[in-house]
Amino acid sequence: MQEIRQKLLKKMRPGSLAADDAKWQQQKSGQTRLRIFEAAIDSLVENGYAGMSIPDVCMRSGVSRGALHHHFSERAQLVEALTEYLFYKRMDRFITDYFEVLSDEVDFVRKATELHWESVQTREYAAYFEIAIAARTDDQLRNIFMPLSERFDRIWHDEMVRNFPQWRERLEKLQLVSDFVMSAHLGLLLNRDAFGSGGRVQAVYDLITETVCQVHRGDLPQG
Repeated sequence: MQEIRQKLLKKMRPGSLAADDAKWQQQKSGQTRLRIFEAAIDSLVENGYAGMSIPDVCMRSGVSRGALHHHFSERAQLVEALTEYLFYKRMDRFITDYFEVLSDEVDFVRKATELHWESVQTREYAAYFEIAIAARTDDQLRNIFMPLSERFDRIWHDEMVRNFPQWRERLEKLQLVSDFVMSAHLGLLLNRDAFGSGGRVQAVYDLITETVCQVHRGDLPQG
């Protein structure tokens, strides 16, 4: 499992991150970029894409403006590297969660759905979502985001089919379940505050989970 995990992460690993066996200076530069990325994530979550500024990232990271420009000469370069980093973090989370539930065939789908709902409530996903929304109307950002999104899906799909027989045998159903969960959870996330605290969020979450389980069992048609 660890070998598969490393293979997947290596394929998504951004060039801005230092390799595990990199020299000391490269490791140091990589650590600085990580600080910048984590600060940029916080800025995105709190201020949105339009409000994420170089001065704010510098203040949050403790990295001087000159040092930041040494790594990223302009905001667009930072955004591109940050987007790559966020996809890398998503892949890491997907793999970790998948391996966690893989051993439980009986409750696999229910647990996987639960872990996915937890993942969309993280700060990393909130930052990813801000970039995804901005990419709809920003052509430059879209040209960065869409190829990465397509690559993420392709790598995940290809490696799962290659390494896990249960994906090869039930690929269409598992793809449908995955697409449905991602779409439904995103809708629930966006409406969570509007639904309030009266139990509506939990009721919708339970309905999503039960629907997924029924599709996986074959109790519902697949279209």
